[in-house]
Amino acid sequence: MSPRRTLVAVGAVSVLLAGLGLYYNAVALSDAYPMVVARQKAGGPNDLAFFFRALYTISGICVVCGGLLAVSGLQLMRGRPRWVWLLTAVATVEVALFLSVPMLWRSPVLGPSVRAATGPSMGGLAIPLVVLFPLWAPVLGHWARRRLEHGRRGHV
Repeated sequence: MSPRRTLVAVGAVSVLLAGLGLYYNAVALSDAYPMVVARQKAGGPNDLAFFFRALYTISGICVVCGGLLAVSGLQLMRGRPRWVWLLTAVATVEVALFLSVPMLWRSPVLGPSVRAATGPSMGGLAIPLVVLFPLWAPVLGHWARRRLEHGRRGHV
């Protein structure tokens, strides 16, 4: 496969996964609120005192990552190899977020709220991780970028 086609393929998959993740976050945010309000009105223990802060913070980070992933994917599809760096940075942040949020589950104060918010807020990140996007996309993108740069230098 040519470097240009590789960039287009990585960009297209990036846009597709970003769209799926953003759609998941939109649905989860619209469904999570009634669930928690109903639980709090039921008069149970208020162990989810920080649920909305956790939900909106993690969801906000995921939405920003999805938006940046979509922008970098569109730019790669347009043949702009420099945007591989943004794709790499977003993939790194997504993996770091996916690995670091469960550490907050151990907190006696924040743990129940963060555990409850993790599913609705981070489910959109699971889609790229299931297809191992953060592993292969930056590698292929940087390979294509280097091949294109090498080709340009050879023709000058």
